[in-house]
Amino acid sequence: MPIQNQIKRLFTTNKPLADQDQGTDTLINRLQQENHDLRETNLALLESLGAVVDALTPYTLYHSIQVATYGRALAQAMDLPASAQELIFRAGLVHDVGMITLSSAAISKPGPLSDQEMDLLRLHPTVGSEIVGRIQHLRDLAPLIHYHHERFDGAGYPDRLAGSEIPIGARILCLSDGLDAMLTGRPRRPARSLKEVMGEVQRCSGAQFDPLVVHAFFQLAEQKPDGFFASSNQQASRDMLIDTVGISSGKANKVLQENE
Repeated sequence: MPIQNQIKRLFTTNKPLADQDQGTDTLINRLQQENHDLRETNLALLESLGAVVDALTPYTLYHSIQVATYGRALAQAMDLPASAQELIFRAGLVHDVGMITLSSAAISKPGPLSDQEMDLLRLHPTVGSEIVGRIQHLRDLAPLIHYHHERFDGAGYPDRLAGSEIPIGARILCLSDGLDAMLTGRPRRPARSLKEVMGEVQRCSGAQFDPLVVHAFFQLAEQKPDGFFASSNQQASRDMLIDTVGISSGKANKVLQENE
């Protein structure tokens, strides 16, 4: 039964019909507004959690918002429902929240991680899903966070799932995460150009990445404007120019290109 009909049944039949309808409409509007406010509050919480993790090192600045943006774009290119697109975006904002178990020194370490550091690193999807799973309105994000480092060929972590065993949202976030890591670079490896990243993604299709998600990425690479797939640090600088200096996005892109 539609929610409107359920609510109408709560009103007594002694009231005039017009009063019932007016009261029902008011209640429905209030419920819709409260639901909207709750979604906005949850989104702000997710953005804040992601920002805390991203601020651990300069290499991860703006990483979560970039992963979330790529994830939603890939989901849209794959014609997933709007609800799935939103779920993937929200999960992308906090996909690395479990990284709080690692020190910023370990995250920024230029050389290989120790065995202990690597063990802690591989725990972060589990820790992150447990953190988010404790928040009632965010529990639906937990599986995507938990499985976003699984590989399509089953060689990932933490549970070594393969293929369709991995939730589609997690498969999308796996590629989104990899894209930003390659485009932005890390202490142990330099940033790559989009052309180089496309070659690496193609090489890893069917192994690390789901071929269907890879196909969607190549579609997006052709359709999206220059700068959509870019270093998350560059994206942060671009937004700072727009927000602080007040210039257009086009001028911001030009300034950044001139200073590369």
